[in-house]
Amino acid sequence: MKHIHCHALSGIALLLLAFTSGCVGINVGSNRPVPPPPPPVVVPGGAALSPAEAATLAEIDAAARLSFENAKLEALQNIAVRPNLSPVVQVHLVNVGYRALAFENNKVALLRKLISSPDFSDPARQAIVTQLSNLSHDSNRQMILRELNSRVTGK
Repeated sequence: MKHIHCHALSGIALLLLAFTSGCVGINVGSNRPVPPPPPPVVVPGGAALSPAEAATLAEIDAAARLSFENAKLEALQNIAVRPNLSPVVQVHLVNVGYRALAFENNKVALLRKLISSPDFSDPARQAIVTQLSNLSHDSNRQMILRELNSRVTGK
């Protein structure tokens, strides 16, 4: 009787462990493999970074390491609205935003903030467009494309 009781307790313990141990990766949907994300855009340049650019890149990286999503977004948006951001910094901001922000609405908010910046650059536009597949909703991709078009055409 004791032996059966031990097996029952072991079974219950295994079930509890299975249900409380976290997520189980189950792929529901198509059998197509998910394509890898495009590589981040790199702005070519032979010149060394200025001390201000290096400091801003370090700030962006520090913001990406914050624990809370809202804190990351706020820090990255504060950088996005700064005047005179170089193309290198803007591209890094786009790359980090796509990678570090978990929620799509936050990625969109950061991209929109950068697009509205007076110093928005073509390399940053390229970085946004080439990684647009990181946004899963067509409506958000269309919104970003519309804003980029408005920015380029002045409409």
